[in-house]
Amino acid sequence: MALTSAQKEASKISPALGVNIVQLTESNSADLVDGVPKALWVKSGGTLAFETTGGSDVSIASIPSDIVIDWIQMKKLKTATSCVVYGIY
Repeated sequence: MALTSAQKEASKISPALGVNIVQLTESNSADLVDGVPKALWVKSGGTLAFETTGGSDVSIASIPSDIVIDWIQMKKLKTATSCVVYGIY
């Protein structure tokens, strides 16, 4: 699955920090395009449902806006209800 042109435009690269930030898209079948992110930036809060790298399905409700989460090892974003989520690579 390739990135759309809109996703490429939304992607931000900071060479000084060596960081790539990509908006994540939902899929029940496909793994994240860029692999497992080092952290997640939840720009707009809500509920996340995802599959971990270990294969477990997890849902977390009431995530606040503008928070960085570095303890989730997500390989597939299943749903992001009212959320805008970025992967930090």
